[in-house]
Amino acid sequence: MPRKYQRKTSAIDKQKIQECLVHIQTTGSSTNATAHLFQILESTLRCYLKKKNGDIEIAPQGGRPSIPDSLSLEIANVARVLSTHGFGLSKEELRLFIDNFIQDQITTDSELGSYLRLYCIFKNGIPSRDWMTTFLRTYHLSLRKPLNLERSRGEAASDPFVIYEFYDLVECEIQRLDLFKSPEKIWNLDETAFFMDPRGGRVVTPKGSDVHRVISGTGRSCFTALACVSTSGSATAPMVIFSGKNLQSTWLGQKVLPNTRYAVSGK
Repeated sequence: MPRKYQRKTSAIDKQKIQECLVHIQTTGSSTNATAHLFQILESTLRCYLKKKNGDIEIAPQGGRPSIPDSLSLEIANVARVLSTHGFGLSKEELRLFIDNFIQDQITTDSELGSYLRLYCIFKNGIPSRDWMTTFLRTYHLSLRKPLNLERSRGEAASDPFVIYEFYDLVECEIQRLDLFKSPEKIWNLDETAFFMDPRGGRVVTPKGSDVHRVISGTGRSCFTALACVSTSGSATAPMVIFSGKNLQSTWLGQKVLPNTRYAVSGK
């Protein structure tokens, strides 16, 4: 430092800093807008805000979010619940859902309506694709291709009384047949359909979880695969059933899976 140091900036007016702090606390304005209004450096204002030890809420860099964080969390929870019950929303459907909600609330006299009129910068009320990407990453949501699920099965799978009654019946049968010590005699058979021309987009769902989407039905061609596994861990060879009266060799492909059984439904 030179011996004769000359300050290049004006001294900080603590009275002006105090006025800035009061302005932010009463109006909720961002530090950038407040610094521009009082003609001081934003970095200086932020430095004084940090010294307040949380007494004054600091608006995020670049201004407040377009919708409050509490509302974003509520929307994320709605998306999770819908995907759990088989009504998952696609990315575009979620954008339209947010748009409709904002259009309904932005003209109201509520606190949320006032916030949206001040800070919501969505073009025509619709969130941008970049905003949606950040939203999914923030609330640990992802886009996955859903499995088809019939409405009746979806309603039954979400009803706890149906589930509890099923396991009560299973327990009674195991007790009646005295199979508690014979797991190799308890088998479970399940089937699943594989469509020849699978279609469908991805929907919003929590990361790492399965997702279904309710459909009204389909007439597309498919084949059925059967798998049978015992509670001891052993499994039988899978069976593939095609729809038809006669089994065509072209249906099996160039490489037939070993130990796999093939059959036709007769229809």
